[in-house]
Amino acid sequence: MKKILGALLCLSTLLTVGNAEVFTEKNKEIKYSLTLDKPVNVELSFKFNELKELVNGKPYISIYDDKARNKGAYNFLTYYLNTNIKDISKVNIPLVAGNYKIYLRGDHYLNKNFDFGLTKISGNFEQEPNNEFSNATLMNEKSFYSGYLQTRSGTDRDFYKINMKQDGVLDLVFKTNNKCKKGYGGYVVSFHNGSINKLNDRENNYMMRAYNTFEGFRKTIGLKKGEYFVKIRSNTDCLYNKKYTFAYLESPTKYTELEPNNDYNTATKIENFGYYYQGRMQTNTTEYDYYTFELLKEKEIIISLKQPNFEILEKTKKRPKKNQKALANFTIKIYDNTKKHDRLTYFSTKTDKVTQHKVKLSKGKYYIRVKGQFNTNKIKNKKYLEYGIAIIE
Repeated sequence: MKKILGALLCLSTLLTVGNAEVFTEKNKEIKYSLTLDKPVNVELSFKFNELKELVNGKPYISIYDDKARNKGAYNFLTYYLNTNIKDISKVNIPLVAGNYKIYLRGDHYLNKNFDFGLTKISGNFEQEPNNEFSNATLMNEKSFYSGYLQTRSGTDRDFYKINMKQDGVLDLVFKTNNKCKKGYGGYVVSFHNGSINKLNDRENNYMMRAYNTFEGFRKTIGLKKGEYFVKIRSNTDCLYNKKYTFAYLESPTKYTELEPNNDYNTATKIENFGYYYQGRMQTNTTEYDYYTFELLKEKEIIISLKQPNFEILEKTKKRPKKNQKALANFTIKIYDNTKKHDRLTYFSTKTDKVTQHKVKLSKGKYYIRVKGQFNTNKIKNKKYLEYGIAIIE
């Protein structure tokens, strides 16, 4: 895994063009036509010879689909150039294949020469427009994709689509070296499932999320075969036009819960008794995990729940004494297969190691519902609530 995802993204420069330009009172707008026969990252570069003039003037770029402006459509993408004391500004805009119009406008930077360059770079990039679930950039497994949040105040959103070919474990790896001053928001990376027709651009439908992060991370989740989406946005202008990269890897699994499994219809099937299935609460205060199993005859079984050995914060190294509350508490309920899904029995964890519950059941299909919640804030790296669940004959 490390070897596969640690590989550098291979880029190649396809074409570079450069021009000396000038805005005048009569010609405050300069227009270019751009044709792309395949998706590439379009890097626009600017070199201003009179930096002082940039203080009062903010040149900007507008990019339209070739037909959009004639139809009076809104700007596909507008980007104000960096007016800090730098003689070169660069804008990265990965685009899908098609015909575009690039408009440069400088209302105040007049009668001053500047250099404008355009470079096409091939590789694995987001493909604008990809600001909705419906036009998400399709990813290939084991390849790092690069993206840029080009517009201000979190208005640009990058969507990606992942197709899980089989039931398995998904590893999502996000990388960034971008930092901002204390108090600024960071990247918000969320993972979604469902039909495009039913998904909407609300944050409350995510399966897992990294909120306001400036650090790279790796998240793991068991998933059923199907279509999933990644949404990346920002809460700060600090990340304006800065590159991030991420990739995914899927691995087959046998003893892992498969999300989504938050109701009876999507319950993860326990097919092999005597083995612990690894579970993970992505949001430990509200999430339920459902499992289902079937008995071919009446028998007494043991439902066993195992908690991991939690790592305690340095200031509170002492673990709970015997008979004290566990570091995390789980409630396990067993239901039958009737339409009403009547609860047959339930039990709660009393230890931070293993809790077992005996129950005698008739032949038939049954469901297990698991709910978990931390009982303390003393857990180090409290990002997930993990557990193992097994049925023992």
